[in-house]
Amino acid sequence: MIRNPSLPYVFGLKSSCLLNSLQYFHTTENFSVDVMHDVLERVAQYELKLLFEYLKEKHVTSGELHLRIQSFDYGFVERNNRPAAVSLSEKSNDLGLNAVQSWCLLRNVPLIFGDLVTSTDQHWDLLLLLLQIGNIIFSPMLSQGLCVYLKHLIVEHHKLFKLLFPQKKPLPKHRFLIYYPDCIQKIGPVLHSLCMWYQDTHNFFKKQLKSFQKITKTLAKKNQNHMAYSWQSSATFSRLDIGSGKMVSLN
Repeated sequence: MIRNPSLPYVFGLKSSCLLNSLQYFHTTENFSVDVMHDVLERVAQYELKLLFEYLKEKHVTSGELHLRIQSFDYGFVERNNRPAAVSLSEKSNDLGLNAVQSWCLLRNVPLIFGDLVTSTDQHWDLLLLLLQIGNIIFSPMLSQGLCVYLKHLIVEHHKLFKLLFPQKKPLPKHRFLIYYPDCIQKIGPVLHSLCMWYQDTHNFFKKQLKSFQKITKTLAKKNQNHMAYSWQSSATFSRLDIGSGKMVSLN
């Protein structure tokens, strides 16, 4: 790019990233991926939306589709993760769900709509392939053989997607999935680098911010009060004696 000023317009890169100056990091050698943004908030919702549109054309009405999703018993564990409503608007590629709701719906779709399709339905096969990919990606432990199997599943999934939806353009996240087996072999299960846990923590701060005066002090104080309450209410810390603290100067 330095030698040829026209290259940034070809590759979309204007300059080298400042992070590349770090000793143990380089952007082109970063193997970290995020399942939440790649799969749950993009690929899964995009393909579920296409599946719902197919079911509306062949098997159910729009009202029946939404009724099945809303009335399904997701169980005690998933009661807080059930999708409130799905959006089938043509203006977007998603269903308007967050990552947890998307994962909950994806795993339960075979139970919700399985009675409508046959075992030879290729649209249903595409969903099952995505579920197999998701189950492997979300596994806390993976073997070398599973990584090889995952690579074949992704290739088969992408080929079937292009066969069923030749007029639909795959998302950039579809291409990211191709690199998942290699990334897993280099850094281990990608479940451990999931952004969902960090964003769940950030939600606490989003809900607590009511005033924009002394923001950092306010959030720090509320977080400390919340942690103290959680620890005091927890059975794990019930045997500990918690007394008054002492101020320590760090200067």
